[in-house]
Amino acid sequence: MSQGPVEFIFVMAQGHGDQDTAELIGAITADAHGAGWMVQALLCNLVVLVRGTVPLREPPMLARAALVQQLMDTCARRIKAVHGAEQALFGTMGSSARKAHGVLLPSFPQALGQLLALPLGQSHDLGAEAAAL
Repeated sequence: MSQGPVEFIFVMAQGHGDQDTAELIGAITADAHGAGWMVQALLCNLVVLVRGTVPLREPPMLARAALVQQLMDTCARRIKAVHGAEQALFGTMGSSARKAHGVLLPSFPQALGQLLALPLGQSHDLGAEAAAL
């Protein structure tokens, strides 16, 4: 495992039915990939995007706040997002049965709690919260 700066975006998608939600998740992941972000995980309606865990050949096309704004503009009131940056551990984890490259975010519980509390159509920057403390 390595430690370093990691940026993350948690996006919760809620379309107008199952098919719409699936298409919405597809649009989120396509936009994120096109902007130079890694799709860390898809878990039901949750999309976890990260940057900083693998070296990039090219600089990312969109900064974190710009990508969040693009997603909010594109997906209207069908998503909500929480994003931030912090020092985190990342690398290969798991067992011989299932290994994955991943990140261990110290603020994961707080970020997820904030995400669940937000109404659809809103986003929250955890960095702004930390800067205020």
